[in-house]
Amino acid sequence: MDNQKTKAYWQKFVQTGQIEDYLRYKSGMGDKPNPRRRISDSSKNKEFY
Repeated sequence: MDNQKTKAYWQKFVQTGQIEDYLRYKSGMGDKPNPRRRISDSSKNKEFY
């Protein structure tokens, strides 16, 4: 039920075209916040590596 709710929610976003704006904004931001988070995640899960 909850999964269907979120699906309908994203469907609404796709219909209004806000997802494209969001993706454009994310790509404009670039990968600045990403590498640090990836490093912290890998150090958090380092027993798996």
